[in-house]
Amino acid sequence: MAADVIVLAEVKHMDGSHTIDGSARTRLARRLAQRQSRRAPDGQDHREPESPGPLMARDNSTGAFYDVVTSRLDSTPVGRWALFLNLGYADGPDDRACVDLPRNTLDRASVKLVLELIGDCTMDGRRVLDVGSGRGGTVSALLNYFNPAIAVGIDLSPAAAAFSRRAVTDRRAGFSVGDAQRLPFSSGSFDVVTNVESSHCYPDRRRFYAEVRRVLCDGGTFLYSDLLDTATLDNHLAGLRELGLALQLDRDITANVLASCGRIAERRLQSFGTEDDAARDFLSAPGSPTYEALRTGQKTFFIWRLRAA
Repeated sequence: MAADVIVLAEVKHMDGSHTIDGSARTRLARRLAQRQSRRAPDGQDHREPESPGPLMARDNSTGAFYDVVTSRLDSTPVGRWALFLNLGYADGPDDRACVDLPRNTLDRASVKLVLELIGDCTMDGRRVLDVGSGRGGTVSALLNYFNPAIAVGIDLSPAAAAFSRRAVTDRRAGFSVGDAQRLPFSSGSFDVVTNVESSHCYPDRRRFYAEVRRVLCDGGTFLYSDLLDTATLDNHLAGLRELGLALQLDRDITANVLASCGRIAERRLQSFGTEDDAARDFLSAPGSPTYEALRTGQKTFFIWRLRAA
């Protein structure tokens, strides 16, 4: 179909100008980049040569941060299997996933978070866009456990998109480099949009929400999970409602995510090869600022399902 050709087209012109000045992620990116450069014997940059356009203050941008994360993971023995960066979900009494995951599933907690987000939402035959697709974990789970017509990921990090193309080879998958606030797709191109633990990095979430509504067909579904300041949640829901995205499901999964962090954060720190404060906060290890913000209720980790009117 012509629409599918548009959806799967490569995007190389997007401006990656997001910044997170002074954040733990910026500090971690700098440290990992320094360590990575020391490890490269020839002093060369080994990332795939792909650019979405000029980056402003590249060592201080979200895209550059995840380039470094991908490079770091790729240098480890487990890198080829590391598709997920989300904090995961520990089983609980209010689980909604329709797939029963075996206990020995690789990255089970992270897969479980995706399945809880999807719940009983119909995926078969649908056109799905995953915004902030990272290393392809959500797209991979969609294709492994459901039967969408296509599953497209878009991410600000060229290195993450390149890894995703190598790791997720299903012919229904496609990965592009682009900005969540300027989605390079035609209006009404998708039946479902997913966004997992990504929007908290966006400078203008209202603009992102408007783009989600634009690319969704009427009656389409926005499956949204993230950690945001608890005091702002009502404002976010009001903004979504004003854009024509009506809330159908609202779940607070903070306890499940905290339990997951307690189980997997230390293991992931070992994969990163660093245990400094910035890395601990990025992975929400127990005792880190992000973990404590979730534990004390300052932040909430939610699942929202919204319908495009």
